[in-house]
Amino acid sequence: MLWKHLSWTSLRITLEAEQDCRLPAYKGSMLRGAMGHRLQEQACWWAGRERCSGHSSSGNCQRPHACAFGALWDSAPGFRGEPPKPYVIVPPIGEAGQRLEYSAGEQISWEILLVGEARPWAPWLLNSLQNCWHLGSDRSAWQTVLIEIEMRLGEFEPLPAGCSPDYWPVIEADQIQETSSYSPQAELNFLTPVDIKTKGRRDQPLTGYEFASRAVGRVVDLVASYCSDISAEEIQLARQLAVPVQLGDESLDREEWQRFSSTHGTHRLTGLSGQVILKNISPELWVYLQLGQFIHIGKGASFGQGRYLLHPLEKPDRDEFSSESFTPSLASYPE
Repeated sequence: MLWKHLSWTSLRITLEAEQDCRLPAYKGSMLRGAMGHRLQEQACWWAGRERCSGHSSSGNCQRPHACAFGALWDSAPGFRGEPPKPYVIVPPIGEAGQRLEYSAGEQISWEILLVGEARPWAPWLLNSLQNCWHLGSDRSAWQTVLIEIEMRLGEFEPLPAGCSPDYWPVIEADQIQETSSYSPQAELNFLTPVDIKTKGRRDQPLTGYEFASRAVGRVVDLVASYCSDISAEEIQLARQLAVPVQLGDESLDREEWQRFSSTHGTHRLTGLSGQVILKNISPELWVYLQLGQFIHIGKGASFGQGRYLLHPLEKPDRDEFSSESFTPSLASYPE
């Protein structure tokens, strides 16, 4: 099964404010921008001689295989066009995530996942994290300083100085699957807004098929782009797993907020928050939904949108899914 090829390394980064500051309520896009700017400043060179903006006239990195910024933040078109970013930023959530005011000396922590082929670029990323950072909302910025970088294998542990990425703990998809508890029905709690279009539109109601299809597609795209070669038939068979999924009860609200980018200025972000019930989940699809909790789904997944928790329901309806009731085949995949 193609999901078995998915792997990543997880790091937790802690910064300390050097002055009182005000940060946005949703910090994922802010963190991505700050990390990207730091990485570009230190890693982006053209032809090894002079700095460039990191972009050609077409908007893509000119040396994506020789530049950490190009490889991580400005990936060139590859598998089926625009590839997903090879990282997932996991911003703080709950009270820590919604907090706006920080006093000098207070800390903020978040996690970043580096997927597959992105892991060898980790030393560049870590080097860019050193010294002072500037975080903030809109056009304002406040100085912070790096306190600690930790790596995860079960619990987080301090990253040893000088430790090569070859020896960093790698989380394999098999490890997630081994600890999962299958149920044909599940409740999903959206921890960060999920931005998914139904039939190409955001104003259409979310469907079970659309959510499941995005969860499968997210794994497929990351594996194909950064982990392993997979065939078109494998991809099509995996995507069929979403066909029988239905949406049960749901309680969803649409959130909207403004994000400031030095590249695009102020623009709108949106996503769904709340809970949904998914029904008719096959054991094979369950693994993809489990993995989605770590790699997120939908637009903005790379900077923290689309994060959810999957809760198996102990007492599913009587029409419990049977693996014999749906057998994936190329012919059954909807056009």
